[in-house]
Amino acid sequence: MKKDELHNISTDKAVSCVKSGDRIFFQGAAMTTNILIDALCDHYRVEESRT
Repeated sequence: MKKDELHNISTDKAVSCVKSGDRIFFQGAAMTTNILIDALCDHYRVEESRT
């Protein structure tokens, strides 16, 4: 795959790199999907339950 080619990944994989203490900014015009936001919230809940 070339460096400039786009590819799809699962939401779980996309949010797996987010660590406790990371800050995420959603810009209103970016049209961030609810699917991604929900995955981030689920990821947070799982990580918080481990502590």
